[in-house]
Amino acid sequence: MTPEKWSLGVTGTADAEFTDIRGRAIAAGRIHAIRAAVLGIRKALLSTPREFGEPLRHFRAMRMTVRSAAMLPLYIEFGVHDDQPMVVIRRFRWMSAPDE
Repeated sequence: MTPEKWSLGVTGTADAEFTDIRGRAIAAGRIHAIRAAVLGIRKALLSTPREFGEPLRHFRAMRMTVRSAAMLPLYIEFGVHDDQPMVVIRRFRWMSAPDE
């Protein structure tokens, strides 16, 4: 059996949140930690998104489960479509203060 090829999208809100986090991380000299977390998150979302993190809620009409996950220092919320190999990141949060 061939593994599924997942598509990965980002909402405008999540994109803006990540842009802010990236800017603060650069200013605080923490961009390497953010970059490592993003690479790990991306790998998990493109390989096993239905197992990554914890389910928060299911939207029956959209046929999508919203899940949350953390890969320090980032927290994300993302939707995984029930039938299609599609993932959408809807929220990014920096779990620690930039000066830590």
